Amino acid sequence: MKPQPRPRKPMTIPKAAGPDPAALTIGSDMTSRTNSARRTGRTSGASGRAGKEQLSLWMDANVLGRARTAWRAESVADVDQPYRHFSQWIAAVIEEAVIDSERRLNEGLPYKPTPKGQIGRSQ
Repeated sequence: MKPQPRPRKPMTIPKAAGPDPAALTIGSDMTSRTNSARRTGRTSGASGRAGKEQLSLWMDANVLGRARTAWRAESVADVDQPYRHFSQWIAAVIEEAVIDSERRLNEGLPYKPTPKGQIGRSQ
């Protein structure tokens, strides 16, 4: 005769007290952050990155590997500077390129930011 499992006790899950979260309305100041969070799966305020946005990009694997090595070499070479994560280093490199482009092509004035969705996605 096969062993029989013990019968399980019926489980009761208590109902939550308070208003239904789906019925709550969101203020207009939270709408853009909430919509952004739906697209990216993140909220900038919750992660402590207010005013920042995420950039994902594809690049040649060899160049990316060399970039990691460059970051490691610079991190070790300049021990007097505070530690920067790889993403912070990449952001600084991009910012330097933007400032250089503005200097060369826009008389040193900042470019007008291009809104999200204006540049097509790569294939």
